[in-house]
Amino acid sequence: AWMLDELHDDLSLELDFSHEARNAEKCREHLKHLKFIAVPKVYWETTRKRVLTYEFLEGVAINRMDVLQIHVRKGQDGTAQIILLDHGLYETLLKEERKLLCELWIATVNNDSEKMRQTAVAVGAPEKDYELFCTFVTMMMLPGTEQYAVPQYAKNWDPGLPYEIQCLALKQEKFMMPNDDEYLNKMNVEQQLEIQQRFKRLMEKKRASLFRILKQMPKTMFLLLRNLNCVRVTLQRHDQNVDRTKIITDICLKALKDNKK
Repeated sequence: AWMLDELHDDLSLELDFSHEARNAEKCREHLKHLKFIAVPKVYWETTRKRVLTYEFLEGVAINRMDVLQIHVRKGQDGTAQIILLDHGLYETLLKEERKLLCELWIATVNNDSEKMRQTAVAVGAPEKDYELFCTFVTMMMLPGTEQYAVPQYAKNWDPGLPYEIQCLALKQEKFMMPNDDEYLNKMNVEQQLEIQQRFKRLMEKKRASLFRILKQMPKTMFLLLRNLNCVRVTLQRHDQNVDRTKIITDICLKALKDNKK
């Protein structure tokens, strides 16, 4: 209920297609230098609060992997283009918010605990949950909170894990989350069920912290994390070899450098 209250105004705006049309034009202008991005032109003469008229651009949904193997939209140079259609929920990051988020990302990559705590609190996270918040933002496990593999299946997909670490992991009920390939292709049904049960218990332990974070998190952060997760899931579907962490780290470093000018 509290999340609906927080997003009430934005959801109301999303039903106003003239507002979405303005967002689309803003996006089109900001990304015009990227030739692999296409944002359809708005026809204002037939656009109203309840009617949005775009130019027609042929394409398929990004999750239709079967179709994308044989059909893509090509730009003027013959290369593939990504079409951005949904522009309903937009938020503008203030310069200071952008700087703090970049600092938080870099601090998390470097495992700088004090800087992580400072930046997490500055953007609205509960201080006691700052490590979980940083993990939430970056989707990276921190060395101090890493979940180790348990002995039952460690020999199958993590043979290098020291025996004493396995014993400690078993005692503390810790485990290492497998990636998609490990889970789907290298673990049997029994091991998959064990992972599901252990992950469920972990989430039950972290539930109170997650609710504190979500409830205290500014609306801007919530929508940003939603977009970051969309990017992460899209990359998982299309090419897991793309180093999302490195790309975002490079962008954060450049933004912090530009901020000093």
